[in-house]
Amino acid sequence: MDAPSNSKAAKLVKRKLTEKNKKAKKKKRERTSDLDVNGFHSTNQCSSNNVNEELAISATSDELSDSEDLLKDDIGQHLDFDIEAFPMEVGDRDGLINILTQIFLKADIDLSSLADDLIAQSPFGLVIGPAEDQSDEDDENVVYGLLSVARLFPIKDDTSKYAKDVAEFIEKKSRKFASKEFRKVFEAAKSKCVGLFVNERMLNFPPRIVTPSFKSIKADLQTRKQPYQEIIYIHKLRIADSTSSTEVSQEKIPKKKRKIGKAEKKRIASQSASLADIIYDNIEDGILTQVSEGEAQFFDYPVHSEVESTSKFHTLVKDGKSYKPYRRIVIMDMKRFNAYIDQVISQGF
Repeated sequence: MDAPSNSKAAKLVKRKLTEKNKKAKKKKRERTSDLDVNGFHSTNQCSSNNVNEELAISATSDELSDSEDLLKDDIGQHLDFDIEAFPMEVGDRDGLINILTQIFLKADIDLSSLADDLIAQSPFGLVIGPAEDQSDEDDENVVYGLLSVARLFPIKDDTSKYAKDVAEFIEKKSRKFASKEFRKVFEAAKSKCVGLFVNERMLNFPPRIVTPSFKSIKADLQTRKQPYQEIIYIHKLRIADSTSSTEVSQEKIPKKKRKIGKAEKKRIASQSASLADIIYDNIEDGILTQVSEGEAQFFDYPVHSEVESTSKFHTLVKDGKSYKPYRRIVIMDMKRFNAYIDQVISQGF
């Protein structure tokens, strides 16, 4: 799909939905109807159920109009507004690209084609944005978060560029930071039907959106004609900056193999980091480590060099400890993924 036009005429037609999209919106509202600021479950009616919440987000929507602002943000502001879940549409494209930048930062990945594929799947998946009665018809749609699954494997001749980019990106990172077990599973996954789980939202967004959003994506996945066999999930976390997470301990190196290469050192450091104190940017991501059903492999890689030191996405200081930003790449079978979805839903954030 082409990028939305900046002309006045194009802006005037933003958010004018077809009957199909109206029905899709209605369903999203039903699925996310238990979004309620006081924590009570609202009735399952088709009317809009908004969230009134004082949100501590990284910046205003105007400041997030460019992807660089996601990396340089140093302004915190409290806003009070209503939010809703919507099926994705063309007007969400720029907002989706901005949100996706939080995951991949400066990686050479075609986020435009990823955003286009996510939109093309609509009403599968959802975006979080201002309630319709608060939206401005003269502006691009504001996107505060998204939840969906994009096709990653198998890669064919007509596969979108983002899938090839993501595959190459994971391949390169895994050579530096992943175990042999991860690389073996990843290589085997290339011949299977694999989805890229995208669960991303603004920093410090209220967790009450998690449960209804996961209920919605669970329902969407059940409508797929060709179920995914495995899922890859890349998410944000911060790991305590300590000797155990940044240096290779000689005790971890076999006595007969004291001399090891840089790649092996990075893998050992990554494994040590995974055992250190961790803060998950999205609270539900921590649940994934508690799920025992099915199988999964993962590795962490540092990203602090890709983020401005003054940004809220960089180092977080808590209780005297400095937590540096990392990304975790998880590959899991559907038994693990479905158990994760169910456990998040049952958690009742």
